[in-house]
Amino acid sequence: MSKQVQILLSRPLTVNLGTDKHGQPISVKLSPGLQHVEPEIAENWFVKAHCQEISSNDIQTGELQKQLDIANEALQALQTQSDEATKKIGQLEDNLKERDT
Repeated sequence: MSKQVQILLSRPLTVNLGTDKHGQPISVKLSPGLQHVEPEIAENWFVKAHCQEISSNDIQTGELQKQLDIANEALQALQTQSDEATKKIGQLEDNLKERDT
């Protein structure tokens, strides 16, 4: 596997890279934003026509977005645990009240 390069796309693209040895079309779907792709994809004329220049700010933003996504996933997991704990505490308090009456 060759080293991947970064490209910055302003919109989603489907890139047709020809056919494989069996004659089947090879196409790659790319999402908008900062992408890591194989050099042959980055050098494709269609991709080049739709790429933007990458600044150091774009790279930093992409890395920060990845970190934010990871943090949001962790937050969601913790929120779920907290909600379940709150529900369990409520059940235990109700059981305690029933026992004491």
